[in-house]
Amino acid sequence: MPNPKRIKSIQIFEGNQMLLEFKKNYSFGKNNTDALSIRGKKLPRFEVGHQFGVVFNNKSGERIRHITHVEFSSDRTLDLRVNYNEEVRLEDKRRFYKIKTEINCRILSATRGEEVVTFKTSNLYGRIQDINIGGVFIAIDDNLCFEKEDLLTFSTVLGEHKLRTTARILRVQRDNAGEITGYGCAFIDIKPYQEEMISSYVTRIQIEERQLEREKELLEKELFLR
Repeated sequence: MPNPKRIKSIQIFEGNQMLLEFKKNYSFGKNNTDALSIRGKKLPRFEVGHQFGVVFNNKSGERIRHITHVEFSSDRTLDLRVNYNEEVRLEDKRRFYKIKTEINCRILSATRGEEVVTFKTSNLYGRIQDINIGGVFIAIDDNLCFEKEDLLTFSTVLGEHKLRTTARILRVQRDNAGEITGYGCAFIDIKPYQEEMISSYVTRIQIEERQLEREKELLEKELFLR
């Protein structure tokens, strides 16, 4: 059984797709240590015996996956039975999961070699069009042209948190006419709390996307049955 004090979050998977994530509102059974109970509001309902994968994300960065099946399910409670006999240690897949988005950002400075240009008086804005822990793709709202290996320092807001960081341009993307459409960038010297901020944002958007897909499927099924 995992140590609850070391767990940062619990994720529920259907195959390779994450359905739910919980950072609190879960507990393990006192007498039955393989019992995992989750509390919430408007939880999706599952059939008794349905099998999932549950991933325990530890504060150390370790991720361990177990097989689990449903013992009780309602819109407020999900009781699972965890099989600790079979465990799989995983890599941190969040680094490679990228979400499409449209987030406004402000470019604060650009560095090329030893030359640094700041944009304090002439504001330079852009849009983050995808993001993951490793980096971002940014479209710049200006005719300025940056080059591969340039460093961009920018600020943006992810949910309720403000992010200010620096990224190195790895790729300059152009359209068929040769016009620059954006820059693929990798974060450099990113802090652990910033990485967690980005990870939480990416996971939240991923869950929202899954929920929208599920609601769409249920609506289509309802319309088909009418």
